[in-house]
Amino acid sequence: MSGLTANKRIDVHKFKRWADEVCLTFLPENKDKFKIQEEVELHLAVKNVSTVYCKVFEFNTLTYYRKNLKPFDSSIDLDGLESTITRKFEFNKPNNCKRKEKFAFPELKGR
Repeated sequence: MSGLTANKRIDVHKFKRWADEVCLTFLPENKDKFKIQEEVELHLAVKNVSTVYCKVFEFNTLTYYRKNLKPFDSSIDLDGLESTITRKFEFNKPNNCKRKEKFAFPELKGR
């Protein structure tokens, strides 16, 4: 076994699942809210992802509340709505390596 003991064998199926795993996960360090003059950025764990498209939607929460008589929440259905901003993020990093990526939205500062 080329120097490996029996209890250190690599399970080929587990390794393949790990190698093929796609990860795009929001990290806990992200803020829920930003002040108007604050830079907006999000941090995500990324693995086996070369391109991410991000759409930003703008809502008038006061109008939403008046129309629906309930506070705005993130469960709103976005189907059929047009995004205010669409961004494409591309990564030239090797696959199979989980890493932290920053997604910055400078155009949201002051909004």
